[in-house]
Amino acid sequence: MTATSQQTLGIELEFIVFYQHDWDPISDHDIVEYSPVPRIPYDITPSENYAGWELDNDSIYNHYIRTIIADIIAKAGFRSKASPWAEDPDPELLKVWNVVPDASLKPALYIPEYSDLCQTGVEINSPVFYAGDEAFHEISAVVKAITSSVRTAVPPICGLHVHVGRGRVPLELRPVQRTASLLWLAEGLIDTLHPGCRLGNEYCRSMRAQSMLRQQVIPATVATPGPEMGRGIPRERQHAEFSTLFVNQDRAKPTKYHYVRPANIISDPDSTPSRSLAVEYDCSLISYGDSETEKEPDKNEFIHGIEKILEATDVEVVAMLVNNGNRGAYNFCNLVSSKDELIHITTHLHNRTDEETPDTWECSDTWECHQAWGYPKSEANSIPTIEFRQAAGSLDEKWIVAWAKICLALNGPAVVESSDKDFFQLLHNCLKAKELPKEYDVFDLLHDIGLGREDINTVYKRLHNGRHEEEPVLLFYAEEDRPDKCYEDRRWLELNNVHVGYGDL
Repeated sequence: MTATSQQTLGIELEFIVFYQHDWDPISDHDIVEYSPVPRIPYDITPSENYAGWELDNDSIYNHYIRTIIADIIAKAGFRSKASPWAEDPDPELLKVWNVVPDASLKPALYIPEYSDLCQTGVEINSPVFYAGDEAFHEISAVVKAITSSVRTAVPPICGLHVHVGRGRVPLELRPVQRTASLLWLAEGLIDTLHPGCRLGNEYCRSMRAQSMLRQQVIPATVATPGPEMGRGIPRERQHAEFSTLFVNQDRAKPTKYHYVRPANIISDPDSTPSRSLAVEYDCSLISYGDSETEKEPDKNEFIHGIEKILEATDVEVVAMLVNNGNRGAYNFCNLVSSKDELIHITTHLHNRTDEETPDTWECSDTWECHQAWGYPKSEANSIPTIEFRQAAGSLDEKWIVAWAKICLALNGPAVVESSDKDFFQLLHNCLKAKELPKEYDVFDLLHDIGLGREDINTVYKRLHNGRHEEEPVLLFYAEEDRPDKCYEDRRWLELNNVHVGYGDL
């Protein structure tokens, strides 16, 4: 990837921080192999951000920890702020590492090793970066500073989100169609990179299982929205119809890597270590069954879905097709440009007239509208992006950067600027992977979308040694290649019959 790019990105890190109070005894589990446990002093008071609020002690303590994280980032040389809430109309927050609370990151109280430690969930929203080496260096430096300074963990309840866009410039229809079409076909391949706790997870809903597009490629479901759903001047079709007429049917496998993901992960809540532990954290996991809407689309349905995307004449229509709520694994909701657009699209989604608005619907419908799309943020903070939500929480800076590069590549030149022939070859390869997984796998996809050899090797190593399954189930975060790596973690894994290496790679 070049040093500078028109592409922009931002990341959201979610993790748990462990701490103690000054009046607590030193933890029996304050093991030297781990980063230190911060201690909260007796005499802290709420920051000025909380002026006039009535707060309980836990809220004050948790904000103090967020302040510690913000200070760590500042000492590493980067602008930061500890905010009392995640949403803020201040556009300056797009220029800093913003450390915010995350109520969804609930602690695990049942693990004995955590009994004498306090926990708080932390989310960090990065600045908006131009994609390039400088951004990746800063991301790595911030993550390293945090993991070396405080005791952390990334249990299955945590996620890693990457936003990709072009600053405040709206994404154009044709590139959005390209990315959406590729994700529709390649989601199964990309899932290979992620642990079981993120598959069928309610916080990263599958496009091929739960999107509106999935519902519409099944017979006797909602009719496909037409061009009239888009706002503004009607547009003509902008993309050629999908065809395999000129693709190379016998293209050789482009890489020497091999990986076939174990079968039936989603059908069994205990199929992987992280998936089993996710249940203990009350993560909402879906075990797909045999109903018509839960089966993976067949080849014809996949092709039908591609055509639905490519025939759309409005970005907002594509966003509606590939989403089913703002928690999709690949969330296009931020491309909806205004509240009026939201109302217009959702009106058609519910088969209502233009005269009806969410304000006139019953409460359940209004809530569904809000949940499905989320009203656009204030104009000052509005950045049109595609949000990649599939990844599990991580504090492995090499993987975080590699995943960010993958997200960028999925909306990068090899996908959105290639000829129709080359793009259709890529789609054909992804279709081929479903029938012949050993002839085209996720590493071939990464190669074809332009990911570099070093980053592919990072991904290969992570899958080969099971780190993708190990990291979410570790008691405390520790670097993978540390020679003094946590005996306690290994003992805990063994006692609980956790085996992290699986698959044929």
